Amino acid sequence: MSAILTTRHDAPNAPRAIATLTINRPDKLNALSGQAADILATTLAALAADDSLRVIILTGAGKAFSSGFDLSLDEGSSDVPDLAAVLRDHFNPLVTAMRACPKPIIAAVNGVAAGAGVGLVLAADLVLMADQALLFQPFANIGLVPAAGNSWFLSQALGRHRAAHLMMTAERITAQNAVDWGLAVSAHPAEALQIEALGLAETLVAKSETSLRLTKALLTACDETALAAQLEQETAAQAVAGASPEWLEATEKFRKG
Repeated sequence: MSAILTTRHDAPNAPRAIATLTINRPDKLNALSGQAADILATTLAALAADDSLRVIILTGAGKAFSSGFDLSLDEGSSDVPDLAAVLRDHFNPLVTAMRACPKPIIAAVNGVAAGAGVGLVLAADLVLMADQALLFQPFANIGLVPAAGNSWFLSQALGRHRAAHLMMTAERITAQNAVDWGLAVSAHPAEALQIEALGLAETLVAKSETSLRLTKALLTACDETALAAQLEQETAAQAVAGASPEWLEATEKFRKG
């Protein structure tokens, strides 16, 4: 079973102009292994180079958008994941690929997005949420630090104090909160989310491709250098947090199931 599914859609007068990328690991709440993150980044790069494609929708299969990095361990494994390496080799390149993609990316958040999954939501250009979906920063609960761009995106969008509260308390962000705070465009009943995302994508397809591409480039240029530096800072901090007793205790709990 493929971890990432690609579906092409027609828009009025634009055949196959929209692509939906679906994270397809519903049994793991769409947690991404390093390999799955690489597949997603590679797929994005291929779509970015496709001149017939205009808009990308990113969503999840089943009840979750993405629960972030797959922390499950192979049966019998005693290894503690090298989280800094996971970020540097897999998730930071994925976030960078999303921002570098010249096509608008719509995140259709169908369920919970947690940890690095929130980073993927915030790396998108437009965000729609199911009305029962949540954004969740669980890092403080397990001895880790926000990563995959979370510390950058949240502080830029919400200001340092609200971002600190959300990251330090692990308080969940409801879909309505996300809309009210400018993290999402709108919230919809779960059964209507994909229809709304396709409708928004069709609206974008009808606009000037050059305008959309250059607008995204301008917005990305505003934060490109700072985001790259912050990804490195997150990675360095995660290397320290990944040796903390709280995280080692948490990995033991994951190991025991």
